[in-house]
Amino acid sequence: MSGPATHRRTQLRMAEQAIAALDPLDRALFMAVRCDGLSYGDAAQLHDVTTERVEEAVANALIAVGKARRSQLLWWQRWLA
Repeated sequence: MSGPATHRRTQLRMAEQAIAALDPLDRALFMAVRCDGLSYGDAAQLHDVTTERVEEAVANALIAVGKARRSQLLWWQRWLA
């Protein structure tokens, strides 16, 4: 069975794998901001890092998820993504 729902599940699985492969601190900071809803400042304070480090971690995570998502596209679809 394939279709939009299967494609979304595959993309979600790829995103989960990309996040799991992150550096543990990057993963913790990303999850604190994106899943727990903390501000960058609150996440920085919680993990005893700077807000710039939180920004870097979130950027790293988003790049990793984007790369994972694009890896599933056909060569010509990558031009449109």
